[in-house]
Amino acid sequence: MALIYQIWPSPASVVLAQMIMLGLMIGVIARALERWGIPSLGRWGMVGLSALAPGHGMMSVTLWKDVPYAIGLLGLTGGFLHLARDFLDRREPAWSTWIGIAGSGLAVALYRHNGLPVIFLTIGTVAMLWPRQRIRLFLRTILPILVCYLAVQASEMYVLRIPAVPRWFALQVPIHHVAALIYAGTPLTSTERDFLNQIQPLELWRRAYTCRFVDPVVNNNVLNRSFFDAHAGEFLSLWARLIARNPGAMIRHYLCSTDFLWRITEPPDAYVYAFEWGTPSNRLGLSSRALFPRLRGALWRLLGETLKHEWIWLFWRPALFLYLILFTGSILARRYGLQIAWTLTGPAVIHTLLWFPLLTAPDFRFQYPVYGIAICLLPMLWPGKGANV
Repeated sequence: MALIYQIWPSPASVVLAQMIMLGLMIGVIARALERWGIPSLGRWGMVGLSALAPGHGMMSVTLWKDVPYAIGLLGLTGGFLHLARDFLDRREPAWSTWIGIAGSGLAVALYRHNGLPVIFLTIGTVAMLWPRQRIRLFLRTILPILVCYLAVQASEMYVLRIPAVPRWFALQVPIHHVAALIYAGTPLTSTERDFLNQIQPLELWRRAYTCRFVDPVVNNNVLNRSFFDAHAGEFLSLWARLIARNPGAMIRHYLCSTDFLWRITEPPDAYVYAFEWGTPSNRLGLSSRALFPRLRGALWRLLGETLKHEWIWLFWRPALFLYLILFTGSILARRYGLQIAWTLTGPAVIHTLLWFPLLTAPDFRFQYPVYGIAICLLPMLWPGKGANV
C-alpha cells in the first residue's frame, strides 16, 4: 500500500487499489463457480449481492489493514475453489492457481499479526486431507509464503528499522483478562495490589472494565505504559496466577467478550463498531464533499437503518455469516466429502477460531473476511458438477 501511495500520493489511490483487488477476487470466485457447474443466475447473483452489500461498500473505502487482509483471505478461498475442483477432477492445477494461493496467503500473513497462523493452519489442514498433494502444497504455497514473509520482516527490522510494538499494546489481551479478574473480585496479595497500582489504580482497573471492549482499560491518561513495558514479564506471571485463582471469572468473561462471534442477535447492552460516520478529523486536510449531497443523505439514512437493533444482526453482526458458511460446509460435505467441504470453508473457520482467545472489541472489521466469504460461497448450495445429490 505504501508503494501505491508513492505512485499517487493520495488516500484515494489506496481506496481505488482496494476496490480493484476486491472486484478481482470476486471475479476469480465467479470463474471458479462456473467450473463447479453453478448456473449463471447463481454466479451473477453472488456478484450482485457482493456489490450491494453495505459491508463491502464501507470497508472498500476504509484505510484499515483489515481490508487487504480480508481481500487476501477472499482470494485464498477463490484459489481453493479452483484447487479443489482440480483435485476432484484429478487434473493438474494451473500455475496461476498456485501463484494466486501463495500471493493471497502472503497478504493474509503480512497484514495482520494473526495472519501467519491462519495460513499455516489452513494450508496445513488442507494438506492433511489431501495426502497425495502434501509435498506440492508445501513447496508451492507454504515455502514461498514463508520465504517472502521472512524477507519482508527482515527488511522492516534491518533496513526500514521500524520500531517494535510497545509491550503494553501487544499484551492488551492479558491486560483485559486482569481487568476482568479484578472486576470479579479475585483475591490479591498486598504485593500484587502494589504492583497493579503502579500500572494504574485498582479502582480504575474495576471501573474501566467492560467485557466486550478493552479500550477504556488501556487507552487512558493514567496507565503507566513505561512501567508496564519494563515489567511485562512480572505482569504475565501475575496474569497466570490470577487465572488459576479464579477460572470461573475467565469463563464468564469469555462468554461475554466472544458473543460477537457466535451470537446472532445483539444483546441489549452490546454494540457493533461497524464503520466511521463521515471523515474523522485529520492532519491531511481530508474532508467529505459529496458531488450529490441529496443522494449522500439518502444513503446515510439507509445505512443508519441497517445499524438499528432490529436489523443489525442481518447486516453487521458476523455470527449469521459464520453459520451460513458452516451450513454450506455441511451441504458440501454430504455432496462431495469432507475434503472438499473443509478446503472451501477452512479459511473462514480457522480465522474465526483464532479470534476467540484474542477478541478485545466487537469490531465488524475483524470478521469482515467471514462476511465476504459467506456471500461468495452461497452459490455452492446449488447442486453443481459431480455433486452427490
